[in-house]
Amino acid sequence: MKTMKLKALVMSGLLAASLLASMPVYAADYANPETAKVTKEIKKNEGVTTPEVTFTFTAALTDNPAEQPAAPADAPKTLPSVTISSTAADLSGAFDLTSLTTPGLYTYDIAETMDAPAKDAEGYGWDYNTKACSYKLTVAVDNEGNKKIYLFDKDNKKVDDMDFSNKYTKKGGSEDKTTSLEISKTVSNPAYANPDDKFKVEVTFTRPEVKNDTITSYTGKVGDTVYTFEDGVATTVTLKAGEKLVFDNIEAGAKYTVKETDMNSNYTWEKTEVVANGGTKTEIQNAGDEKNLVGEKTNTAEIKNEFKDVSITGVMTTYGPFIAMIAVVIAAIGAYAVIRRKVTR
Repeated sequence: MKTMKLKALVMSGLLAASLLASMPVYAADYANPETAKVTKEIKKNEGVTTPEVTFTFTAALTDNPAEQPAAPADAPKTLPSVTISSTAADLSGAFDLTSLTTPGLYTYDIAETMDAPAKDAEGYGWDYNTKACSYKLTVAVDNEGNKKIYLFDKDNKKVDDMDFSNKYTKKGGSEDKTTSLEISKTVSNPAYANPDDKFKVEVTFTRPEVKNDTITSYTGKVGDTVYTFEDGVATTVTLKAGEKLVFDNIEAGAKYTVKETDMNSNYTWEKTEVVANGGTKTEIQNAGDEKNLVGEKTNTAEIKNEFKDVSITGVMTTYGPFIAMIAVVIAAIGAYAVIRRKVTR
């Protein structure tokens, strides 16, 4: 009886020794993570809110690294999943390793799924990793139940954490179901203004950090006239009083500058009022150096000009040449009438 117990003890010791000898050995600067932690990073732009979705992370048993023994026969085929909500304050979680009790080496493929709908027809929505395996989790358990955790990325490089990054894009104005941006021209004192007077407006866009990969430029329309706007390139459009430059494909998070150039001498720039992401109207200067946000809600810019007051001075300045010509004609007619009357007498 004692001999059998002694043999069992020796065999157990030999097994433990062989397992310890076969455990992975890495450089001294590799600090084994304390937990099998999963961290979620959501990349989105300013002016964008994300809908609530659930990210699920799974762990499926796979072959151990080359030259390592197979996992114990009773190794769980899967570990309990980790779920993280996109709206949670803490975008992290960890796999529960308590079921790994038998001494040995366990390796799991870590993958991500999410319950978000597919991107819309314009390419807006969630991007996430669809690969079957993004990380490998290896756990070494010794004969005392102590665990060492090793994490590897898809290129088999050691990492300290399993980071999953997702990006979310949204179209400007989509939350309020409006166009992405409207830039309009209005005129004060319009009764004296020529409705065909044209105004030149310069607009420059800066695309956001988190981009919709299907978009390369923005398109704006004034009636049937189409303008194309490249990232960082100033583009000049022509507007009449009452007209609008309308965009419907700007990424939420983009920014733009706007200023009026080559102003008609009969007008003065009065003010430019901007609404960014559904906020309150804000006045900006006409220098064109203020970057205005295009958010998921309403975005507008209204450039206001004032037709100069029609005073006596204004009349003489604007219509002086015509008045002078009329005066000359009247004087000539008067002189002719006087001369003719004298001749008749």
